Amino acid sequence: MHVDVSGGGSTNDYHLCVGPGNTLLGFYGNILNAYYIGGAGCRRGDRTGHTPH
Repeated sequence: MHVDVSGGGSTNDYHLCVGPGNTLLGFYGNILNAYYIGGAGCRRGDRTGHTPH
């Protein structure tokens, strides 16, 4: 999943591998958007910096 974080432009954004169900992403108001980008081969909980897609 790609997570857009407020402030700092895309340098604060990150990718997070999640499983089915609800996932706490951060403080209310700090997360602008989050969306699925695929996840084959990632391990649940893995977090990486933003990469273009």
